[in-house]
Amino acid sequence: MELELIVKSIIGLLLILAILIFFLFFEPNKADKKKLSFVKPKEDSSVEKYDFKSLVKIVKDKTTDSATLTQTLELIIKHYGTINKKLGTRPHPDFEIYADLIFTICRHKNTNKHIPIYRM
Repeated sequence: MELELIVKSIIGLLLILAILIFFLFFEPNKADKKKLSFVKPKEDSSVEKYDFKSLVKIVKDKTTDSATLTQTLELIIKHYGTINKKLGTRPHPDFEIYADLIFTICRHKNTNKHIPIYRM
């Protein structure tokens, strides 16, 4: 009697394991995931080209509104979005500027969750 119960329990556990493995590899929305893509913001021809220091000043300005902050961040990422590699064991001198910029954007009073998460 006990042996029969143990065998039924093992078969039941193997069946549950097989179902879980099936759900692990089966993705019903796999085709939908390929179709999803991020919408690129439209290029605004009225935006002038700024240098990096003036863009950082705009971000550090406490009176900058959310739309200007978003547009400035997009310009920074588009033109200055590459951080140089480390110089041996120490970081590149520009790394401190980029780190300060990231902290400033995250702590700006007019930022929201969409600006630092989706733009960076």
